[in-house]
Amino acid sequence: MLRSQAGVEEVEDPYGNLRQHLSLKVKGRKDKAPDLAALIRLLEEEVGFSPITEVKLELRGRLVRRNGALLFEVSETGPTFNVEKLEGNANPPENRLIAVTGRLLDVRSGDRIVLTEWKGGEEPKP
Repeated sequence: MLRSQAGVEEVEDPYGNLRQHLSLKVKGRKDKAPDLAALIRLLEEEVGFSPITEVKLELRGRLVRRNGALLFEVSETGPTFNVEKLEGNANPPENRLIAVTGRLLDVRSGDRIVLTEWKGGEEPKP
């Protein structure tokens, strides 16, 4: 059922983890972003994996500033997240390709994240 969701490529040991109410790791497709809100609804309402208390994201893209707001644009699939908070290691560079780890600020709202780690920082290509 999870694999049939648009944007989902792979789900690691879904049945074992769901039975034990452990974390569930979903790998997104490179060409299409998963609909996070739809995945959460599916897990809670149809699968019974409720309540979901945290959604951790591992993403690759760029931090950009628009109208004073800090945004993270995912490279391959194009969704944009508002960065509400930076935690952990120092401030990541803007306008450079980086890999980040973060979590959704609110699991019901898939557009705001808290960044907890980052690595990379490749120079932008001219």
